[in-house]
Amino acid sequence: MIQTTSSKDAWLADFEQSEAKSPGDWLRPTRKSAIAAFAKLGFPTTREEDWRFTNVAPIANTIFDRAEQPEARVERTELAEFRFAE
Repeated sequence: MIQTTSSKDAWLADFEQSEAKSPGDWLRPTRKSAIAAFAKLGFPTTREEDWRFTNVAPIANTIFDRAEQPEARVERTELAEFRFAE
């Protein structure tokens, strides 16, 4: 997979910084699993069949500012009505 290491590293560093600030919650294992996959695979390229028509380089190379997050928390039970059938 061809990509600039700096953009991938920047996204990984941002994740680590945000994890350090966020309290532990029920989504942490899912986020950790997702970032581990990203660390291994990186951003998709147009050389991959599923991404052949989508160039994600503009997203990968953009620095985004994080929005200030309120102290509100969403509990797992609050999401039950939005789940798809098993």
